[in-house]
Amino acid sequence: MRFFTKPSGLAILALLCMLAGTVPLARADFLFVISSGGTIEELNSTGTVINSNFATVNDAESLAFNANGNLFVGSSNGNIYEVSPSGSVSTFNNSGTFGSPVLAFNASGDLFVGNSNGTIEELNSSGGVINSSFVTGLGGISALAFNASGDLFVASGSNSNVYEVTGVNPPTTYASAPFGVGAGLAFNASGDLFYATYEGNIYKVTSGNASLFASLNSNTAAEDVLAINSSGDLFVTSGGGTSQHVYEVTGPNNFSQFASVNGPAGLAFQPAIASVPAPSSLTLLSLGLCGLAGYSWRRRRFVSVA
Repeated sequence: MRFFTKPSGLAILALLCMLAGTVPLARADFLFVISSGGTIEELNSTGTVINSNFATVNDAESLAFNANGNLFVGSSNGNIYEVSPSGSVSTFNNSGTFGSPVLAFNASGDLFVGNSNGTIEELNSSGGVINSSFVTGLGGISALAFNASGDLFVASGSNSNVYEVTGVNPPTTYASAPFGVGAGLAFNASGDLFYATYEGNIYKVTSGNASLFASLNSNTAAEDVLAINSSGDLFVTSGGGTSQHVYEVTGPNNFSQFASVNGPAGLAFQPAIASVPAPSSLTLLSLGLCGLAGYSWRRRRFVSVA
């Protein structure tokens, strides 16, 4: 008795049809980091550099991905740039008014830009300014992050406070680190907020209460930007002094060197996006063969036998 038969040409073509056009354009847990000179490097999930020059933006300082997988770069020249998944750089907003900008997207796709003058501006998906004074008066803003409810949290480079902005209300103090000046913010999937200071400490903030999570003082210095991967592991830059690394923090005071990067600054993880790319030759061929096979099958199906 035969339980298995050789796959028919029709079955193989059907499989090609299903596979055609379903290759994901973005890879989860691929980390992008700014190195010296404004070069943006791409690292895989083990810290190996897979593209040492994904793109270059002069005076790049900060990174953020939108939901479509495009990378946005804040430059100290006052402009915001957009980088396509292929590494093509274009100007997103060339107002020249963003001093040392830090970036964050909300769920609607609007880009929020924190400035060194203490102002946060809101831009639409085309780079136009929606609100040039969304928040004012917070001193030098060093980091932005949205929680799952859409509330904005702000780290100030002028003090050790984390501020919360709900709707259009004025910011309120959400938490204060015992020591240090704010440098980085990131939320994990559980809603816990992590807050890095320039002194090399990372605090975990739960319901407004800050507790020391990791102290990297002996290994790191300034430029402590934070990012979290899909597994909830925390990554932090160390670009001061002789320490030129990105560290991975997997638990309280449990950290290790993830990668060596010259003068690391902004960090951002690429979101996983599965979408249909432009039709390739294989896609078009498989779809054409599928249609031909379907036509042949229909002809055999309805031909009557005398």
